[in-house]
Amino acid sequence: LGASALMQGLADGYFVLPYTMGDYLAADIRTGAIPTNSPEFDEAEQKVREQLERLMNTNGTKSVDHFHKRLGKIMWNKVGMSRNATHLREAIVEIKELREEFWKDVRIPGEVNG
Repeated sequence: LGASALMQGLADGYFVLPYTMGDYLAADIRTGAIPTNSPEFDEAEQKVREQLERLMNTNGTKSVDHFHKRLGKIMWNKVGMSRNATHLREAIVEIKELREEFWKDVRIPGEVNG
């Protein structure tokens, strides 16, 4: 029963959540206009811009989907319902290696401001 319920929750969340969460929170989130004329905003904006430029300028050979699928396989095989210390340690190493490869070989088409 546990595995079945988990899989049903994952599937329902994947398909249903994006269409329901926004409406659910809409009445509770009333922040009003957020000012952008502060040093903190400028700093955050610059960090995001630098990260986007780094991603776009990598000019690698593999798509984001390629890395997403590989991460999913690691998570499914080593961090899923049945797990143990050995597989968790292996997953940590594999995810670190995948992250390093991502930053060296990801290819994102388009332009930063396109």
